[in-house]
Amino acid sequence: GNNITTLKKLSQEWKNLSTQKEQLQWIKDNKSEFDKLDVSVRNVTDAENIFVDNTDVMVAALKARAKAAAAMKLAADNYEKALIKEAEAEAEAAKGLSTSDRAKAGIANISTTGTGPAAGANTGAQIQKDAEKQRKRRIQGLKDEAKAAEATADQYFNMAAAITKESNAALKAAG
Repeated sequence: GNNITTLKKLSQEWKNLSTQKEQLQWIKDNKSEFDKLDVSVRNVTDAENIFVDNTDVMVAALKARAKAAAAMKLAADNYEKALIKEAEAEAEAAKGLSTSDRAKAGIANISTTGTGPAAGANTGAQIQKDAEKQRKRRIQGLKDEAKAAEATADQYFNMAAAITKESNAALKAAG
C-alpha cells in the first residue's frame, strides 16, 4: 500500500519536472525513496521508464511483492505451528497414559464388559490396552497436524516464490 502510494507520488513529481537539471537533482534527492521501492534510478532514462512508461508494471510488481511477503508470513506461521505440534507429539510420546486416555478407554469398555465376575476380570487389562491405543491415536493426531501445517507452509512458500518469479520477469521485460 505505502509503496504504491510512494510510486504514484514520485511518478507525479517526475511528470511535473520541466528541465533536465531539475530531473537530475530530483533523482539525487529521491535516492532513499527509490531504495525503499527496491528500484534503481541512475539517470533520466531509468526515471522515464519507471515513472512514465511502465508505472502500471511497477504497481503490479509492488502488489505482487506485497502478496509474496504475505505468503511468506503465512508460510512462517504454518512452519511454526508444525514445529509446535511436533514438539507436543514428542512430549506426549515421552509421557505415560493421560487421564483422558484412560477415561476414553474406560467409557469405551462400559458397554462391552457385561456383568458378573468373569466379565469384569478382563476389564482392567482391556482398558489398559484401549488406553494405550487411545494414546497412540492422540500422538498420531498431533503428528498429522504437524504434517498438515508443514504442507500448508510449503504451499505458501511455493506461492511466494512463484509470485516473486513472475513479478521479476515482468519487471525485467519492462526494462
